[in-house]
Amino acid sequence: MSFEVDGKQIYNSFMHASEILQREKDKLNTLNLFPVADRDTGVNMALTIKKTADHLPDTGTPAEILEAAYLNLLEFSHGNSGTILTLFFGGFRKAIPDKDIISGRDLAE
Repeated sequence: MSFEVDGKQIYNSFMHASEILQREKDKLNTLNLFPVADRDTGVNMALTIKKTADHLPDTGTPAEILEAAYLNLLEFSHGNSGTILTLFFGGFRKAIPDKDIISGRDLAE
């Protein structure tokens, strides 16, 4: 069985992540311990992904969607958890080859 992902699936993943983070932000707030236990991890993650998703193009290669997501994350990140998400996707986007469909091997590498 092969695993393949196109740009639309990457876009849809951001939309779905935005919905889940919004719904579960209160649970994620309980994880907040460093550097200050201000209980805003979930709120910051939800805001960061929501604004990023709202400004994503819905067409393009996976690499193009991830590049746009990274630029949006840079602009819209909230707090430490938003910055961590930005750093994660910054590295992730560099590893994705620019082709119409990426394979499971592409993701693993």
